Amino acid sequence: MSQPPDQDQGWRRSWPDLAGRLVEETGSRRHVLPIRVYFEDTDFSGLVYHATYLRWCERGRSDFLRLMGNDHQALIAGVDALHTRATFSDAEFAALSAHYDEAQILEIMLLCGFYRTVSYLANGLRLPLEENAVRFPA
Repeated sequence: MSQPPDQDQGWRRSWPDLAGRLVEETGSRRHVLPIRVYFEDTDFSGLVYHATYLRWCERGRSDFLRLMGNDHQALIAGVDALHTRATFSDAEFAALSAHYDEAQILEIMLLCGFYRTVSYLANGLRLPLEENAVRFPA
């Protein structure tokens, strides 16, 4: 692996890992996520594509949450439990409670129930799929 010329291994300590880093400044924290702009990320005039900005923002949001200790695993497990059993176990509720308050957990339950109801209606009425809609793998 090449390294910057005329520098020792100290440069590695100052560069954040892939998730970036949290920086403390004047009593508040902010997330720093260095992004390298590649030629493929830009149009012919050198402007970055809008969709690329969205990917970078989502990457930053996900990494910030991961650094704060909330990596979505509890949320994914909770949603899977609602889909499979329509209830949370005590452990799943405790894991969600560590990251979300009761109102947010209720909102998660309502959203999952809403999507499930829409799915039941669409499947029960045998509504045709949209022609150009992306299909889930079987």
